[in-house]
Amino acid sequence: MHNLIKVVAVCGFCLSVSLGCKQTLPKEALALSADSLKLRQLQTRRFETNSDTRVVRATVGVLQDLGYNLEETESTLGIVTGSKDRNAVETGQVVGVIFFGALTGSALPIDTKQKIKASAVIRKNAKNTSYILVRVNFHRIVWNSRNAISKLERLEDPKLYQDFFTRLSKSVFLEANSI
Repeated sequence: MHNLIKVVAVCGFCLSVSLGCKQTLPKEALALSADSLKLRQLQTRRFETNSDTRVVRATVGVLQDLGYNLEETESTLGIVTGSKDRNAVETGQVVGVIFFGALTGSALPIDTKQKIKASAVIRKNAKNTSYILVRVNFHRIVWNSRNAISKLERLEDPKLYQDFFTRLSKSVFLEANSI
């Protein structure tokens, strides 16, 4: 009986400590940033067709034309993902590391390789099925000379998205007209 009281007391103490440490989610954590709408507009385009299958095929073709290796294509869900490996060495970073090494005698890692990933979601508009919405996002993972991840970032260059959607528009047109 004495051991049971100790166990209950320890459990009660642990429970009170854990309840006292309860963290709440700040209100601003779920709020959209001022740039969210701008980013969504950059990443999304509307195509005047009701064939999401054609748009998925066109998206696959554009990503392959841009050098992406397809990782996943799920036509029924409207999901296409791909990636490509690229060199990440930047002259400015190499010069800075050499300069730093000359001053301090220590070597810093430099970025060496990167994987650029593309994810596209293709879906009919729930309210109006006469057009298809395509949202694509690009991000990259960069590894340094110590094989550690040095950057993980979303790519937000408007030219990247404009180029993708220009190609996709042409491809959707060609698909729709069987050219």
